[in-house]
Amino acid sequence: MKKTFTLLLLSFMASVLSYAQVTAVSVDSEKNYENNTKTAYLTLRGYYGTDLIEGISEQLNSHPDISLFSFYDNTNNKKCMYTASSDFTELMLVDIINDFMSEYYQFDSSNDLPNTEYFEDIKAVKFNISGITDDNHKAQIISELSQLDFVTAVEINHQGICKISIGKTTKGDTIRTAFNNLNLEIIEINIY
Repeated sequence: MKKTFTLLLLSFMASVLSYAQVTAVSVDSEKNYENNTKTAYLTLRGYYGTDLIEGISEQLNSHPDISLFSFYDNTNNKKCMYTASSDFTELMLVDIINDFMSEYYQFDSSNDLPNTEYFEDIKAVKFNISGITDDNHKAQIISELSQLDFVTAVEINHQGICKISIGKTTKGDTIRTAFNNLNLEIIEINIY
């Protein structure tokens, strides 16, 4: 009997985690401004882990219609606020959050480059780069890569070995494309 109960409980928890989502939102207060923007304070309903708070915030703050998003209550991660264009709706906000969570929980490491190290919300990848001409070119590359939304940090040593920290769900092809756009080639480091 205990085994059956334990299996049922584990199955239930697995299903909750695999279908984590915001199911509803209530507007606690809202103010519209003359410049066609609004600020809304919300309470989200549904399940999402505290490990997603930073990722959700980054995703929403990078959205073109949102000028500010924040989980403002450290004691209640269901409380959030945003400032956005007047035509941005709470349903759109919920869709963005749920899309992010779906991608996060269905994370597939098979699309990653070799030598990827995983952390809670980010991953770090190490590889050689071919095509760097001098130190000024290297500094320009670091500057341009640092401006990409999915890049958290980037370092390139004097031997042309790059270590880049990126969002956990960023695919290897996205990294390759970023370097290809800079006329650089990624050469994987093989560790035996």
